[in-house]
Amino acid sequence: MKFIRLLLLALVFVLTAAALTVYLYAAPREELDLSYRPVPLMERAVEMLRRQSLELVLTEDDLNQLAKRSLALHPNVRPNVRITGAAFGLEGDRMIADVNAKLFGFWPVGLHAVYTFRWEAPNLIGIPIGMKAGGIALPEERIGELVIPIGEELPIIKLDEVFLKNGRIHIRIHPPSLSDLKRLL
Repeated sequence: MKFIRLLLLALVFVLTAAALTVYLYAAPREELDLSYRPVPLMERAVEMLRRQSLELVLTEDDLNQLAKRSLALHPNVRPNVRITGAAFGLEGDRMIADVNAKLFGFWPVGLHAVYTFRWEAPNLIGIPIGMKAGGIALPEERIGELVIPIGEELPIIKLDEVFLKNGRIHIRIHPPSLSDLKRLL
């Protein structure tokens, strides 16, 4: 009887140690939040048109602010998964995201995700192609797509295409009509 109690105690100890190890291994490495600065896309678009250009360029910081705004407005990306902080960057034609999340409302997890882009006017869609918690690879569908509503910021302007070049996001604008120009300027 004493042996069974000792065995059960050892099993509880091993399971507790394993749970604590997983908990600490997947914990966020840095404190991130969802605060963002508004990106003045409309003002930039007006200035771009004054220069007679049809291409708007967004920096890596602009992407970070727009993506964080999108997550701040919709932090519950899955049932029992709430995003609490994020930082986004560009590497070539990929978006890199470091994300802090809470699972089940209490378990903090740090994620590293890699996205590719798809343009679905008027939104830029980040499609996950890789994700890790700690060093453990996770299925991409666990975090889902990230919708960055660029067209929402530019309601009068028609966007033709978006592409990445030299670490920046380039947005081609459809030539505006005279009535559109009057409303903008």
